[in-house]
Amino acid sequence: MNSTYSWEPRSWIVPPGLVEALARFEIRCDAIINKRKAGEHSCLLIRGETGVGKSMFAECFVHKYLKQYPGKRVVAINCSAIPETLLESELFGYKKGASSTAVKDKKGILEIAGDGVLILEELGEMEKNLQAKLLVAIERRVFFALGDTKETRLNAQIVATSNASRGKFRPDFWFRFETFAVSPLHERRYDVIYYIQHFDKELLGLLTGGVVLALFGYNWPGNVREVEIVCNAIRENIEYARRNKFIKDDKFEFTVRAFHRQQYSALFRQRSEEGSFCFGKGSELALRLKQNGVDVKCIETVLDEFRLGLDSFSSVIVGSVEKDLNNTVEYVVSSIGERIKLVDNSIFQKLYGGFGLFCFAFSQDINSSSDLLDLKSSVVCNKFGKERITERIEQVVLSNEAVESASKHAPGKFNYVNFVKFVYDDDPQALEIFSILTDEMKQVVLECTKFLTGIKDIKTDDLLDMHALRKRYRGNEFLAHYLGEEVEADGEEIHIENISLNELRDLYYETLCSVLGTAHGYQKKIAKIAGRTEGRVSQVLDKNGLSDKFKKLNYTPRKRLAILK
Repeated sequence: MNSTYSWEPRSWIVPPGLVEALARFEIRCDAIINKRKAGEHSCLLIRGETGVGKSMFAECFVHKYLKQYPGKRVVAINCSAIPETLLESELFGYKKGASSTAVKDKKGILEIAGDGVLILEELGEMEKNLQAKLLVAIERRVFFALGDTKETRLNAQIVATSNASRGKFRPDFWFRFETFAVSPLHERRYDVIYYIQHFDKELLGLLTGGVVLALFGYNWPGNVREVEIVCNAIRENIEYARRNKFIKDDKFEFTVRAFHRQQYSALFRQRSEEGSFCFGKGSELALRLKQNGVDVKCIETVLDEFRLGLDSFSSVIVGSVEKDLNNTVEYVVSSIGERIKLVDNSIFQKLYGGFGLFCFAFSQDINSSSDLLDLKSSVVCNKFGKERITERIEQVVLSNEAVESASKHAPGKFNYVNFVKFVYDDDPQALEIFSILTDEMKQVVLECTKFLTGIKDIKTDDLLDMHALRKRYRGNEFLAHYLGEEVEADGEEIHIENISLNELRDLYYETLCSVLGTAHGYQKKIAKIAGRTEGRVSQVLDKNGLSDKFKKLNYTPRKRLAILK
C-alpha cells in the first residue's frame, strides 16, 4: 500500500482576505526555519475548516524551507485515509517478523522524509494512543520501528493540517505544535467574488446585483470548495441551455425574449444535494419585507448605487463594466513569492461596500457564521466613545470619497474595503448614530428597523432615543438583544387591587427561586414555604420555563415580590 506521495508546487489564489494571514504566516515560517538552523525543532499545525485552503499555507512553508535547504525531500500522508491499525506502521515502519504480514523490513514515513519536510494531513483524525507515541518521537527526536530494538533518528521538519477541534488532540500533543489558524470564508466574505473570478471568469458577466448580494450573505459551510461547486452548477446550467437552444452559443442572449426573467433564473439553479446556497435569496427577502409593509424601493435605491439589489434576476451588474475588469488586477496568483502584493479590484470593492452598508442598515454582523440574508443574527450594541466614529460612519454611508479622507489618518494602504472593515472594528450601530445620517439613509434604517422589530408604526423620532422605545416595547426581542437586555413581558401596568392570586403565583415562585437559588433541594424548600407538593412546584416551574432559566446561577429576575403579613 503506497500511502505517501511527493509534493509538487502549485499556483494559488491569494484573495484580499488571506493576504494579511499569509504575510503573518510567512513570518511564522521564517521563525521556525531559523530555529531549525540553530538546532531547535518546532512542529507546525495549520488549522481551519474543510476547504479554506490549508494546503496553500502548507506549500508556502515548503517553498520557504526548500529555499534554505534545496533538494530536500518532501513527503505527505493523509492520516484520515489510512485505517488506525495500519497508520502506525506507515508512520514508524516495521521489521521483518513484527507481525504475520511483515515478510520484509519496511521504512516508515518518518524515516523516508529524512531531513526534509513531512506533511501530516488531517492530523486530528489520528487516535490519541498513536498521538502519544508520535509525541515521544517528536520530543526525543528518535523512534523505534515496530519490532525493532534499534532507535532511528527523527530529522524531518513536521508540518500538519487539521480541521478538527482542539478536543480531538491530547493536551500534551497539542502543545507540541505551533498552531496557525486559517479563517473560514464567512469571516472574509469579500473573497467570494475573487474565487468566482478565478474558477470561471466568464460567469462574472452573468451575475446580477441580487445574486452577488446572496453570494456575499451566504455563510459558505463548505468554504472555497463550495464556491467551486456553485460555479460548476452555473456552468452546467449554461451548457444545458446552449444544447437546448435556450441561449445563443456565442453569447448569453436568450432566444425567446418574452420570458427573460424565467429563462435567466434557470441559469442559476443548484441541486439541493450539492449545497444549501440559494441564488434567489435576495428576492425571497424582498418578498418577506413587502409582506411586512416595508418600503423596499428606498432600500433598493441605496443598494443600486453599489450595483447591488434585492431582485435576484433583474439586471446584470458586471457586464456593463467588463472594460474596467480587464484593466485591473483582480487577484494575486502566487507560487509563492517572497513578497505579497495586493491590488484590489475597484468594481469588487464597490460591490462589497454595498454589502457592508446592507449589514449596517440591518444590524447584521458581517462576520456571522449564519446566512445574513436570513436576518437572524443581529449585533448587540456596544457603547463607544472614540472620536471620529460618527464622522467615519457618516462618510461610509454617504460617499466613496471617505477613502481619501480616512487614508490621511491611517497608516499603509487604505482602500474602500479596508475602510468598511475599519468602521466595523469599532462596532458602531446605525441606530446609535441615526441623527447624523442623511434623510435617504434615515429612511432606509427606519424601514429595516421596522422589519427587525416588527413595530410597523415606528417613526424616525423613535430611533433618536432607543431606550425610550425599549420602555414602550419591553417584550420586543430585537430591541432587548440590541441593547443587551433581557426580554420583558409587554403590557400595561395593573393596579394591585385588580390583580388576582393566580396572576401572582408565577411571580411568587420566581421570587422564591431567586432567593433560594438553584442548589440541591431548592424545589423541596419552595414547596415547604408555599405549602405545595414538590410535584406541583415542579409543574409550575416547567410550565413557565423557570426550571431552565434558573439553572443559570447568575440570573437576576426582572421583578421582586414582597408579601407583607
